[in-house]
Amino acid sequence: MQTGKRWFRLIVCTMLAAAYSRAGNPENTGPADLMKKRLESLEQQVAGAERFAKEAGDDAGITAALQKRDTAIQAMKAHLEKMIAAQAGGDEETFKTLREQDPVLGRDLERANRSIEFARRAAKQRRELDEIKRRKAEHPDTDTGDTEAVLSELAALYDGIAANPPEGGKGLDDATAIKIAALESKREHVYANAEFQAMKAKIQRQVEETGGNEAVKIAGDKLLDVLARTRDARTAISEARAREQALQQERMNLEMAFREASVQARKEAHEAAKQAKEQPKDKPAEKPAQ
Repeated sequence: MQTGKRWFRLIVCTMLAAAYSRAGNPENTGPADLMKKRLESLEQQVAGAERFAKEAGDDAGITAALQKRDTAIQAMKAHLEKMIAAQAGGDEETFKTLREQDPVLGRDLERANRSIEFARRAAKQRRELDEIKRRKAEHPDTDTGDTEAVLSELAALYDGIAANPPEGGKGLDDATAIKIAALESKREHVYANAEFQAMKAKIQRQVEETGGNEAVKIAGDKLLDVLARTRDARTAISEARAREQALQQERMNLEMAFREASVQARKEAHEAAKQAKEQPKDKPAEKPAQ
């Protein structure tokens, strides 16, 4: 469930980033009031950063991502203010030049927004890792299996993506998406099995405390059977979720490729029609003299 929520947040974050960075589409650049609305949306992002800053605490990854986004926001704000001034002053040449820079700044802002989401995911792995280490310090006999290694690898992977997130609506590359899905699934396996083993030990202790009472033993065996099936169902769900996430990433990449191919095809058709229209028509043949 937690993995699904994180995936949903990532999609929402990507959609919000696209909405906030509409500066990336020159067609959306128009009247001064529209550019002012874009400035307002940037101010909303600045205000929303306080929540992330609280969450970050002393986490260097989120702090770096927030700084990156703040730089992108300030650059976009300065850019929009210049565009508004150029339009108000009737400086069409400057406005045109600034408008051509719009997509680059828009992409920078969108990527900065995506960096924050991946940095938050990395920070979550570190918090879980710290909690496990704390429990182990209090209870040295605690068996955490591969949990620490999995969490460390996930944190490093998310940190790497946060430092260089994919552009636009693109998903992660297939290899990275598959690796993340496998690690998330493995982590769920480890957690599910650890919970089962803890419950099993507790039941066995209670059976022993009753002197091996047959009724208690039978009830305990039935409970263990249900717990084992619950563990297996939980791990099966995590595996299915991992496959779904990998397919979602592949879908995002294919949709992007499809859109790019469609845009290119329309562009080529438009150019061909334009050239055909501009091409001089053949002069009609002159009538022979009578």
